[in-house]
Amino acid sequence: MFDEYFAMRSTLWALLVVLGACTKPNPASCLDDFCNDPALPFCDVDGSIGGTPDTCIAVVCTAGEFAGCRDDDALTCNETGTNLDVTACEFGCGADGCLPCNTSDCQPPETHIIPLYVPTVCNDLATTTLAVTEDITLDTSDVANCTSVVTQINGPEICVVHHETIDIVANKTLRYKGTRAIALVADRGLTVNGILDISASSTSFSGPGGGLFRSGTQGTAGGGGGAGFRTAGGNGGVANVDGGGANGGAAGSNPAESRILVGGTQALGTGNGAAGGAATLVCCRCTTSVVGSIDAGGGGGRKGAIGGQFATGGGSGGVVALQGLDVAVTGRLFANGGGGGAGGSGNFNDNTNGQDGTQTTACAPGGTGSGGAGGAGGCFFVPTDGKQGANNLGGGGGGSTGFFLTYTPAGITPVLTPIEASPALEPNGVIPTN
Repeated sequence: MFDEYFAMRSTLWALLVVLGACTKPNPASCLDDFCNDPALPFCDVDGSIGGTPDTCIAVVCTAGEFAGCRDDDALTCNETGTNLDVTACEFGCGADGCLPCNTSDCQPPETHIIPLYVPTVCNDLATTTLAVTEDITLDTSDVANCTSVVTQINGPEICVVHHETIDIVANKTLRYKGTRAIALVADRGLTVNGILDISASSTSFSGPGGGLFRSGTQGTAGGGGGAGFRTAGGNGGVANVDGGGANGGAAGSNPAESRILVGGTQALGTGNGAAGGAATLVCCRCTTSVVGSIDAGGGGGRKGAIGGQFATGGGSGGVVALQGLDVAVTGRLFANGGGGGAGGSGNFNDNTNGQDGTQTTACAPGGTGSGGAGGAGGCFFVPTDGKQGANNLGGGGGGSTGFFLTYTPAGITPVLTPIEASPALEPNGVIPTN
């Protein structure tokens, strides 16, 4: 009888030991990654919240509020504010929660263009934005002003400025000068509401990437010839003959037939009109929109003066190529040529330089003075010749206009309804997509 009693008692103790082993000794511990106490619902694995790792803790939070990261997981307050939801972040966790994708490799399939001149620039996504809210002038010769630099064979280097979005706000001007051409590249939006200025400044400097090529002949018995580009440049005047110098630059090839981004031409010789620059505006996954203005005008020629300093010709306008999944131009585009300088002698101050290419459809006038007037720069009309001047004091010829190009994928017809465009846009070209 006693043996049976002790046997039953031993069995009962063994059962209690087994049951005790199956019961969590500490309901506040989550070493097994489980919290069964409703008052302590969240397992603080690394102790980053409560201070003790692997502890079940109470949570009081604001619904939807980001609470922090746990490795690549984001912790967010649940709808009732009593627990934290754990979300695995595909691209890692940051200060504000799950990080977005920032490379083309992790984006879902998405079409982007393969632009001319900078064919690989759309492969990677930028994470910064550019909003031009003040007038500013930047030099492409300074690499610090470029996101990257692309080398061209037989052409200037290209200063690439790449952002997620680019906006030149209304009534503000972004001006570029320098030896490199400029490529403004945006992934999600590119809008010119204000003014993009890549024009030349008289005889001082060409626009970015402009003036690499020269044309026309400097006057030796009268005014110099204007630079040719979209058309021939105007001839310089000589004694008793308007345009008698027969020295205007020849028309150049259409840049739509080239894969090099280069600006306008400068009139040949010392002190001749500078050239408009070269720019491409690229919207990789979006529409390139011009609501404001783009100016790529050429520089005016130098005035003549006593001592055999003949008047010089005007420089040509530059090149602007607009590229995107679509292109919309409802603003103003100008790539007018510069006017020729006035011939003259005597008091140098009596004579004037030719005017730089205008930001209107009117041609830039040539200079005036004691000798022949300079020829007008090209606009809707071809540049004109310099006027005759006695004693070989003829004026310089006007410079040619430049080019405006657009490119969209096959089947996309861009909206090209500018308020003003001088010269007119070239026929739309086709670019591939990825």
